[in-house]
Amino acid sequence: MTTTTLANSLLCFSGHEDLRNRVVLSVLSGKPVRIDKIRPDDKEPGLRDYEASLLRLVERVSNGTVIEISYTGTSFLLKPGIIKGGSVTHDCPLSRSIGYFLEPLLMLAPFAKNPLQLTLKGITTDDKDLSVDLIRTVTLPHLQLFGISEGLELKIRKRGAAPLGGGEVQFLCPVVRQLKILNFVEPGKIKRIRGIAHAVRVSPQFSHRMVEAARSVLNRYIPDIYIHTDVYKGEDSGKSPGFALTLLSESTTSAIYCSETVSSPGVTPEDVALMASRSLLDEIRARGCVDQKHQCLIMLLMVLGSEDVGLPVPPYYLHTTSNNFVDTSGRTVLLRGVNLSGDSKFPAGNHSAQLEGFWEGGEKGDVSFVGRPFPLAEADIHLERLKGWGMNLIRYVVCWEALEHAGPKMYDEAFIDYTIIVLRKCKEHGFRVFIDPHQDVWSRFSGGSGAPLWTLHACGLEPRNFTHTGSLIHCEYPSPEHPDPKSFGVMTWPTSYFRLPALTVFTLFWAGRDYAPKCIIDGVNIQDYLQSHMAEAYGHLADRIRDAGDLLDECVIGWENINEPNEGLLGADCLTGTLPHQTLKKDLSPTPIQCFKLGMGKSQALDFYVFTKVGPIKNKTVTIEPKGIKAWLDPSQEPNGVSTRWGWQRDSAWKLGECVWAQHDVWDPAAGNILETDYFKWSRSKTTDGGSVKSQDSQFSSRSSGKKQKVDFLTEYWLPYWRKWAKRIRQSHPEAIHFIQPPLFSPPPPMLEADLKGRVAYSPHFYDGLTMMTRHWNWFNSNTVNVLRKRIHVVQSFKAGEENIRKNFQQQLALFREDAQNNLGAYPVVLGETGTPFDVDEKRSYGMTHGGLHIGNHIPQQTALDASLNATDGTNVYSYAIWGYNPAHTWEWGDGFNLEDLSIWSIDDHTYRRHVKFEKLAKAAREGILPSVMVGQQEVTSEEVQELQSHHFGAHRTRTGGMNCNDDDSSTQEESLDGLPVPKALVQPLSTSWEFLVDGARAIYAFCRPYPVKTVGRPQSIMYDIHRARFVLLITVDSTDEPARASEEQRQNHGHGRKHQVPTEIYIPLTTFSSPPTLVPVPTEEDDQSASDPPGTAADCPHTPTESKHKAKKMVDDASKNGIPDDSKRTHSVQEAVSRLHLAFAANRANAVAGQSLHLISDAPIPLQIPDDVLDVQIDVDVGRIEFKGQMVLWYYDVPETGRRTYKMTVQKINPHLGAKERSGSGHGCVVM
Repeated sequence: MTTTTLANSLLCFSGHEDLRNRVVLSVLSGKPVRIDKIRPDDKEPGLRDYEASLLRLVERVSNGTVIEISYTGTSFLLKPGIIKGGSVTHDCPLSRSIGYFLEPLLMLAPFAKNPLQLTLKGITTDDKDLSVDLIRTVTLPHLQLFGISEGLELKIRKRGAAPLGGGEVQFLCPVVRQLKILNFVEPGKIKRIRGIAHAVRVSPQFSHRMVEAARSVLNRYIPDIYIHTDVYKGEDSGKSPGFALTLLSESTTSAIYCSETVSSPGVTPEDVALMASRSLLDEIRARGCVDQKHQCLIMLLMVLGSEDVGLPVPPYYLHTTSNNFVDTSGRTVLLRGVNLSGDSKFPAGNHSAQLEGFWEGGEKGDVSFVGRPFPLAEADIHLERLKGWGMNLIRYVVCWEALEHAGPKMYDEAFIDYTIIVLRKCKEHGFRVFIDPHQDVWSRFSGGSGAPLWTLHACGLEPRNFTHTGSLIHCEYPSPEHPDPKSFGVMTWPTSYFRLPALTVFTLFWAGRDYAPKCIIDGVNIQDYLQSHMAEAYGHLADRIRDAGDLLDECVIGWENINEPNEGLLGADCLTGTLPHQTLKKDLSPTPIQCFKLGMGKSQALDFYVFTKVGPIKNKTVTIEPKGIKAWLDPSQEPNGVSTRWGWQRDSAWKLGECVWAQHDVWDPAAGNILETDYFKWSRSKTTDGGSVKSQDSQFSSRSSGKKQKVDFLTEYWLPYWRKWAKRIRQSHPEAIHFIQPPLFSPPPPMLEADLKGRVAYSPHFYDGLTMMTRHWNWFNSNTVNVLRKRIHVVQSFKAGEENIRKNFQQQLALFREDAQNNLGAYPVVLGETGTPFDVDEKRSYGMTHGGLHIGNHIPQQTALDASLNATDGTNVYSYAIWGYNPAHTWEWGDGFNLEDLSIWSIDDHTYRRHVKFEKLAKAAREGILPSVMVGQQEVTSEEVQELQSHHFGAHRTRTGGMNCNDDDSSTQEESLDGLPVPKALVQPLSTSWEFLVDGARAIYAFCRPYPVKTVGRPQSIMYDIHRARFVLLITVDSTDEPARASEEQRQNHGHGRKHQVPTEIYIPLTTFSSPPTLVPVPTEEDDQSASDPPGTAADCPHTPTESKHKAKKMVDDASKNGIPDDSKRTHSVQEAVSRLHLAFAANRANAVAGQSLHLISDAPIPLQIPDDVLDVQIDVDVGRIEFKGQMVLWYYDVPETGRRTYKMTVQKINPHLGAKERSGSGHGCVVM
């Protein structure tokens, strides 16, 4: 073969080799080409019939292309024109299969002026070219890697075996403006094998024999094998008999290897299967990211792609690869933090129990979320606290209502401005953020949070009537006429998912086109109306964040699409029973048909359940009497179908005031009977999104079976919407990481890499359901995830004992890694939500029991939260975001949302801790046994001590012997504080970081835990024992983990003169592993800190030595014997405890009653100044060296030149001293508050 370039840019080649590629490159480059000496010495010189046919096909799909073939056929000249696309039908000669012609068209079609619709007729499978099965299942996914996806499809209408053919396929290809950049260097490990065994005009048993023979080989290596049998008969089977087996394997990084064997005379189906299987194993053995059959295609598309592929990414960029987040230096990054915050579920100044203005604000659309998640003046304080706790991740809660509450496409620009300001604060404090489009039960106005009220009106519902018709709304509970929101049942709100409003709206949102086709609004189905408005609202937010500059990727790294999506009615086997996805029964538990009837104003007798330690138990029946009130919008609200409030036009076929499911003949309101009980059970999906397959496995079936199929919610409805959402977000944020969150405890659907684009993370949720429901840390638990996925029976799930429970949680969370590997690929897992309730045991931590004995004690919550977070450690090594951090949390209303109480910080705990310190200070002064008293590092002056000694703090306190939470005797409280001296140290800014981090924190020793933030290599295992303050880290390092060269900033931060300037960075919390000023504990009668619990101080500090604890207790006991009053048995109410300290710090009683304390803006030592010698630890490493930098340990070690190594670090707390010797006198240590 020779090549010549003439002066007029005509390229000249000799020979017939690579003819197809030369033709393709000529058309794509626009350069004419001449090929001579085509088989000149052959018995049949010149072009073959299939080559001439290909040239004619290229001429037909283009405009202006000129092809001149010599008389002998040994040379031709091609002058390329423009690829026009359009509809083309072509008959392929029987000398080659359809694949010969389709391969070059795959390279040309994406660059046509119009989408190509190509019909090819001939042989569909032979032993020379790629079969149509391989092209459909392997080649098209490779095209999708480059962004050629929507509308890309290959349909096999008829099969045709050699020699007579008779097959027919239709190839559809969209047009792309720019190919996506591909960075694909990790082959990964094989996770599954798929295949197609097809047979035409032979016994169907041939296909089954090939399947069995292939399994006999491949099952030795992997269990996840699915081979589809495809048998054609009649006209669809072509004109010749034959059979073939197509196999492909997919790796954890979505690399695909394939093989194929076609039948020939004398070859049995078993021989075909064995040859195909062994050929596949050979392909796998060769490894690489692209198999041999597709390397030419991939190389061409890479050349045609953007030149930016080689440009370095910014230093802040995070990769999602090899199951981890990876920074630009190649270190594995763990992201751990909080949800910020539950307060963002409702407008500023509101919470779910507040009825005043609730309906008016929603209907007028004049609410405001400005000020969420916290007032801007407090931003630095809250963020610095989170940063001091070692957190680097924020799941930022933004409800749809916050963006679009005023009406369709009326965005709250002021709130978006405020959000951008807060995000800039997050960036300043070093946080990575992903946006959570949060919802619970769809909307505040259906009993949860999320969507604006107008979306319910759009669905034809009247929210003001929901409570009357059996739904739950906190501020109206139990009835709008006599609301008592404090009587609202704990964890009752999730049952609203299975009441009429949520069941209806979620069904319309996901599948209105298929199940409610009459629901047309503004000319589109309600499904498209809701989905487009939601996606565009958050798309607008993304636009604004992009336009603000320097936030995307550096701070805002990604987006979820919808929090805890719910299926609605989809998949309901029967409308008279429990829904398949209904995992909770508590309070009233209506069936779907009962919901329908209640919605139409008909009374119903509903089962009432109570939740016990062994699960839900029905204990009575309750009759709901709507008295004719309907949950459906009255027709008068929309005269002539036009909404006078929101402006939309409703189609006349959609009748207001009537149940939409009655309008679709699901049931008959007049007779009260069901007309189609399995209406929502069966799939009604007519088309799939973008013409793509419903699921990754279904692509191996080229035809529909024609049988009824059950609804596959994830692949038929969740996935298409996710694609629309991702497309919109990527318009604004091209490099966004998409956090994949399917319904609770469900695995994600199989997703193609063309959708994922290398930028996703799996973001499931996990809660200890038993503790959440019973509000008690129990001695037993269950394997909830496996039970709900029907892997084990509920009896098998029983686990007893704390150690077994902790192992059980870790095993359950390990399933999330499997979910990601099997359905997404080698992407990281981020636990989007986990946490524990703090109002356990009848709110004992708030002093509601035992006469206030346990007030401020969070030991049970600490144990429960530690068990959940420990599940992310071990070999799981997950990132996570704890639910939650709520700046507006109070002991009275919890998180402010349906009596949830999961916040790890509370202003009331902050205030109460100050109150305890104040009591201790007064007590120590009265005892007169100490020469000095310290608050933080500030000494209380002798004059202040003497003044305190003259007062008996709390002498006027009313001892009721129990709680009086409604105590209105404020005069007594105020009188007891009159003239009380407040030491200056208590009203001055705290001088220690330790105090700042601990004050207000709840169960801090569970969530403020050590972990490897950035690792050279990969964390293999994490073990943290809060009882012993011991941390063990195992790291796997191999030769590929050589970190990138350190930047100048890194060298300044980490030092010079080392072989590897980039260290592994481990966060070690000073709250546990330092020796802070020791607090003298106030012992209680029970002394909650049992031998099995970590010994503590008044701040629940778990690592004060036992002997120190005993000394402290002896000091108080001795004081009691000397006649000093014992204030350790606190009997005051929560309100008294909190209000006393508010009084002490507020300017006057009016401000105190309003809760306006001054500590938030006066306490914070911002920014935290943490010395490098703050940690009091013994660290052992088996390789390298360590340095200390504040709360961070920097570990330097060499990367092995070959092979793989495991390195170990052990961190052990050194016991602190009690008090400070240099400040002691007369044999007594000073008291530090």
